[in-house]
Amino acid sequence: MFELFTAPALRRPLTTAALAAAAVAGLAGGAAAQEKVQFGYQYSLWGLPAVVAMETGVFKKHGLDIEGRRFGAGKDVRDALVAGSISVGTVGGTPFVVGAALGELAAIATVSYTGKSGCVVAGKNSGINSVADLKGRKVASRTGSTTDMVFRTKVLPGNNLDQKSVTIVNVNFPDHVSAVAGGSTDAFAGVEPTCAIAVSQGIGHYVVTFEKYDMLPNMLAATPDFIKKQPKAATAFIKSMIEVDRMFKTDPKTVAGILAKIYAQNTALSEEVTYKLLDTIDTTPDYVPELAPYFQAQVDELVEQGRMPKTTVDWSKVLNDSFLKSVRSGG
Repeated sequence: MFELFTAPALRRPLTTAALAAAAVAGLAGGAAAQEKVQFGYQYSLWGLPAVVAMETGVFKKHGLDIEGRRFGAGKDVRDALVAGSISVGTVGGTPFVVGAALGELAAIATVSYTGKSGCVVAGKNSGINSVADLKGRKVASRTGSTTDMVFRTKVLPGNNLDQKSVTIVNVNFPDHVSAVAGGSTDAFAGVEPTCAIAVSQGIGHYVVTFEKYDMLPNMLAATPDFIKKQPKAATAFIKSMIEVDRMFKTDPKTVAGILAKIYAQNTALSEEVTYKLLDTIDTTPDYVPELAPYFQAQVDELVEQGRMPKTTVDWSKVLNDSFLKSVRSGG
């Protein structure tokens, strides 16, 4: 019934005072020489800050011994976190909400805000030039992903359509371009650089991007056990993400080179496209004030749709900012 629940629910509590106290108290010990962590990250534009930290040795510099695993989507990272095969990971908004609502996940920072990178692309000869033109057509989307949620609940309703107005086909992100090119779907609702690749190859054209509909946050999520037992490592993650955010602003050439490398096996990105893609994500690790209401709205929407049980979430605990505050204050 609840289609988003693809991993066993651990249902571990997040909101106990003891857990919060342990996390904050652990900050006083300073950075460990090497903290071993099993880390899952999206090997994509959304996970780019994590990829940069891996590729440039930033994690190691701050005392983290990372055992990294690459994933194609945040939903898969979420499932690995819930299953206990990793302790920290980069997770998009909708998958994060599901894990947080069950008490299985918390966030310790934001990886990126990616609203500009969400997009709908239609086939070159599809005759689709607006969202309204999607009515009665087939659209590829990664079911359960953040972009899928935004497409269904914001983009379509924002253009006087609903989910029944289109046929949504579950297609993995890397296969969106081929789905449109091969004619199995008329369009796709996806994420950059897939959209830019389709357009640059003459396969399709932009219909809309998502920034006016959603901020699309990508979260640095962690299990309650990690937060409780490895506060020094959590602090090291924060320091790493702050340094990477600085790299995006001061050394875009290095970041662009890593982004191009991510997609080199499939499609070579031109220099112009690569730098354009960097402008679609905001890599600040800090929480914006709108974040908690944003996530609560997603919970309400999922409950209304029958895709998750009614639940109460304490976002002041789930959006754990103790490590961010400590590092920003010089801790």
